Amino acid sequence: DSLLLLNTENLEFPGNLNAPTIFPFFRDTMRLNDDLELNFSHNIKKRYPAYKGRGEFTDHLYLDNDGLRGSGTIYYLNSVTATDSVYFYPYRAIAHANSHHIYEQTSPTDCPVVHVEDASIDWRAFNDQMESANRDLFFDAYQENFEFDGSMVLSPKVLTASGALYYNEALTISEAFILQSRDFTADHSQFNLFDGPGGDKIVMGLELYSAMSFEEDFGSFETLTDSARFELRKNKYHLYFDLMEWDRGNQSMLFSEFSDDDAWLVSVDQYQDSLKFYASDARYDLTNYELDVDGVSEILIPPITIEPDSSHLRILSNGKMERLHNAIL
Repeated sequence: DSLLLLNTENLEFPGNLNAPTIFPFFRDTMRLNDDLELNFSHNIKKRYPAYKGRGEFTDHLYLDNDGLRGSGTIYYLNSVTATDSVYFYPYRAIAHANSHHIYEQTSPTDCPVVHVEDASIDWRAFNDQMESANRDLFFDAYQENFEFDGSMVLSPKVLTASGALYYNEALTISEAFILQSRDFTADHSQFNLFDGPGGDKIVMGLELYSAMSFEEDFGSFETLTDSARFELRKNKYHLYFDLMEWDRGNQSMLFSEFSDDDAWLVSVDQYQDSLKFYASDARYDLTNYELDVDGVSEILIPPITIEPDSSHLRILSNGKMERLHNAIL
């Protein structure tokens, strides 16, 4: 009868954990838990190399029927991730991070300082990638603590991102950011500029290749398609230039073409229906929202054509054109 009654409290199975793609061998003892599952609880005194040295992990590991998991800190490249739950699989780790911090550096990976609390982590170790996605709180990015909402992928060569970056009353949205220590690029992006925190949108650009330098306070935004445009919301104009250069320090935007061809400017004011003209370049003053336009030979208001006596026009902040003198109908 005594063989039918086993005391499981003293059952022990000492041995080595054999998970060579995740951690080096270490000794521990398997025991039965309250659910009669073999398990061990393992404290890490120092750091263990993880995934054949691609990173490190420390604090606590636990093994049972749910797999190998733990809580503690992941060290990968120039990042430190504090987790309360991480599941280790043969080639990747999935974690919930209480905090995820990327340190600014220029070499070997040029990337800004980034910090987020409450994030999802997907460490694809053998692809040399750690993806982080914010949950309830935004990322803080760059020295200025700009807000970013989305996901980032840290690798040995580059920090990429997908989402929305809020900076200097501006918002850039893209699935193809490259974030560097003091600048960023964003392919197939949307640019928005507001007249203050929580204010009205004053400029929007669609389908752009964006490049912004925070060191120089200067950005360039190239259109990627023929239909791409810049919208001046206060003036109610659409501008079909190839390039917009934002000089934030001087509070101005310069619009120009890459070729000798002129660009369309079209009024979308319902009271100026069909007003449009070609121009070589334009300068937008962000202090008074006036647009100075050069290279204009004629103004089209079908069926009327107006020839100004000067190739220069000024569009006021309300979208009206400054009075023309000596124009020819």
